[in-house]
Amino acid sequence: MENKEIDTLKDHRDNTDSSLKFERNKTDNYLDNESKTVEEISDETVAKNREDADKKLKDARVLEDDKRHGHDQTAPLIVAERSRSDIATNVARNEEDKVRTEERDQKKQITQTFLDTERTDTDNKLLCEREGTDEANENISVLVSNAQKALATRDTYLGVLSHDLKNPLTAISLSIETIKRAMDKENFDKKSINKYFVAVERNIKSMGRMIDDLLDVEQMVNGDMRLNFKKSDLNEIVSECKELFEPIAESKSLSINIKPSTSAAFANVDHDRIFQVLSNLVGNAIKFTKEVGVITLAVEKNNNDILVSVQDEGCGIPDEKLDIIFERFSQLNGNDQRGAGLGLFISKWIVESHHGKISVASEIGHGCKFSFTLPCTEILH
Repeated sequence: MENKEIDTLKDHRDNTDSSLKFERNKTDNYLDNESKTVEEISDETVAKNREDADKKLKDARVLEDDKRHGHDQTAPLIVAERSRSDIATNVARNEEDKVRTEERDQKKQITQTFLDTERTDTDNKLLCEREGTDEANENISVLVSNAQKALATRDTYLGVLSHDLKNPLTAISLSIETIKRAMDKENFDKKSINKYFVAVERNIKSMGRMIDDLLDVEQMVNGDMRLNFKKSDLNEIVSECKELFEPIAESKSLSINIKPSTSAAFANVDHDRIFQVLSNLVGNAIKFTKEVGVITLAVEKNNNDILVSVQDEGCGIPDEKLDIIFERFSQLNGNDQRGAGLGLFISKWIVESHHGKISVASEIGHGCKFSFTLPCTEILH
């Protein structure tokens, strides 16, 4: 490699290091600011609730004193009892504040540990890439391109983890704090706090889905995902998917219809992975279809292929999004917090690993139709 190329390579590496440092500082500042905002909102809510409770207690005591007018012989006992009650309340509040502070510190420590691990892994990968490039005397443009892709992927993963996982974590934290305050009361209403348990469960499942998707992508990238092929009837898989999502659809006043093939539609597939593809498509259909809509699942057997489709009556997909809808982290709405934008990317990989194809047709205002084909006679390996 010539001296000029070496100098250029060094300049690019210095720029990459500076950019990496800048982006990490920006991520740290973002997480710190967002954490402070959530904590301030939480503290303000707690302070307001305590202020309201104190006012109600004070008003109750004044009312009680008015009723007791003329019976001051028991006043010392009441004053002492009230003093003990106030002390106990302050002790409980201080303990609650201590626990909340410890929980926040633990969350920050977990986040920092994850970032440190991810950054160390990124640095090691970048170092190995540079050593390999030097040893193989690769072209400088290839090195820069790979470094930029690595940085882009790192930033995207950090964005998903710091943003999408932060939202359910915050919701869980606030729900638990509300439940704890409610259960501190002697006669708390179980029904009134049940909705907070439901919210916690829902957000935990949401986090689980995002983490599973990230793990699936990691396995796909590293070539570690293995498929277990066996003879399966696509009509049965579609029926299973309907049974799973029907309660969710009915809660939105949606109906799921099935149009099975006229004969058994057998294919050599990984049952669980094809079910995962259908679940992604049906889940999206429910998400983007307004109430009182219809979602249609169809199976059609052709000469050599089986065509499976999911059609909804949602808002449709803009033409400019059709070319990128199956890309990693692609979302119709950049502000959508209901997923990491990996479902369709994973679905495409699974279908293509079965020697099939997946596609989408859409018309704005009239919904969209996702379809994928699977070979019905070819034995896959």
